[in-house]
Amino acid sequence: MDERGVLAAARAAILGERRAGCQLLEAAAVWADLHPSDSLLSPDQRLAEYGEKAVLFGGPGTPDVAETAAGTLGVEIGLNPDQARGLIADALDARDRMPQLWQQVQAGRVRRDTVHRVAVKTRHLSRDQVTDIDAQIAASVTRLGPGQRLDNLLDAQIMRVDRDRLEQLAAAAVHDRYVRQGRPDPEGMTDLFIRTTTADAEAAMTAITRLALQLKSRHLAGTLPAAVPVRDAHTRDGGPSGRDGSQCLDEWRAVAAQLLQTNPALAWQIQLQASQPDLLDHAAQQLTDDHTTLVAGSDPDQRQAAIATVIDGVVGRIDLTRLQPAAILHIHITDRALDRPGRPADPQARVARVEGIGPRYLDTVRAWLGTGCTVKLQPVIDTGNQPAIDRYEYTPAMRETILARSPASVFPWSNSLNRGNDIDHTTPYRPPDRGGPPGQTGLHNAGPLTRREHRYKTFGPITVRQPDPDTHVWKTRHGRILIVNPTGTLDLGTGPYAQRIWAVTTTTRAA
Repeated sequence: MDERGVLAAARAAILGERRAGCQLLEAAAVWADLHPSDSLLSPDQRLAEYGEKAVLFGGPGTPDVAETAAGTLGVEIGLNPDQARGLIADALDARDRMPQLWQQVQAGRVRRDTVHRVAVKTRHLSRDQVTDIDAQIAASVTRLGPGQRLDNLLDAQIMRVDRDRLEQLAAAAVHDRYVRQGRPDPEGMTDLFIRTTTADAEAAMTAITRLALQLKSRHLAGTLPAAVPVRDAHTRDGGPSGRDGSQCLDEWRAVAAQLLQTNPALAWQIQLQASQPDLLDHAAQQLTDDHTTLVAGSDPDQRQAAIATVIDGVVGRIDLTRLQPAAILHIHITDRALDRPGRPADPQARVARVEGIGPRYLDTVRAWLGTGCTVKLQPVIDTGNQPAIDRYEYTPAMRETILARSPASVFPWSNSLNRGNDIDHTTPYRPPDRGGPPGQTGLHNAGPLTRREHRYKTFGPITVRQPDPDTHVWKTRHGRILIVNPTGTLDLGTGPYAQRIWAVTTTTRAA
């Protein structure tokens, strides 16, 4: 086969796999109907201890099923009883609790693993709660495969409808914090497990990472105190072990964590020297200029008084706030979650998406910000007040605006929500001396991509246009048209309608 033939066969296989997964779910639901609880012997007709029981496979609102139904189905289709039970549960949850999702199943348009993810994460909810969620996510389940974006969407909806229970669980979970030591391995290594709140974990990781970078830098400079437990930690990438930068930093994080626990005074000294390097210079100057009584032969009482004065002066100059770990928290909320004159906040909208963490209640975020930290609010980003510029690099303000507008990668089917993604020029940048127009670098011509996606977009056989700041339209070499917007990816196919959409699509220009 040529390229087009291979792609057609691969796409047919994917669509066939999707349809087959949907047909399997439909078959499992019918199988459950053929083995209802009322098909069992009544308790007075069987031994209560050993007789077959009625079992609720799915969530509330799904029918009871005969206990052995899953095992019988599994044997015939190559699944063990637990796998078959999960399949039936997914099918019944979708059919009897999520009517809009079931329509997608019947049409063969949704992946079986997507149905499984939705069913498992919502199985504990009531039928009314799940039906509510179903209506909210119906437009997205076919556009988002299983991954972080789907999980964030589901988690936010679950938090919206199940607030009381989740808050009770969160209050109880605080008392499940611990530090535990694992079993030593033959190489002399042992895991140390810490379970704590998300806020405390983020703060601890930031503090450990900052100290790790300081220790590594001083080790390279040859100024690291001998008491630091370096234990031959690598300082450079590569080498015989083929270690990359993240592995080297992990080693130094282990060194930093150990130092913070076993010699906090030395860790404090190293951080203080990094944050206030002129502190001891001030002490020396004070000794030289202001305290001549410290010279040899002076009265001992005067000497001690002078030393105490110097120490008080040095300690008084220590700014302990500089030792606090600095972190930036990116929080996305809807305007309906804010109190306004004459219009109180919508209680159901008080869920925020915290980058790198996921959906959280605003009250939880408020508790993070009010515990042992100094808060500095960044200015509100005005997405309509970012004029285009005449250079290649996007400004920091532009980058923040782009990520606030499009937190996910704009590549088809991508699940990446990484703030470190590249910001790509939709229409490739051309220097002015090569005929490039003014104002190429702006919100009208930008979108986040992972590095691998960026390289494929640059060197691969695919074209993209940006008719709207939040919409990217892609065209493959073989004519497939895909629209990516905040709801996910919409595959228009290769037919005449898709080609007309492409024909009228243009990339916006800077105002």
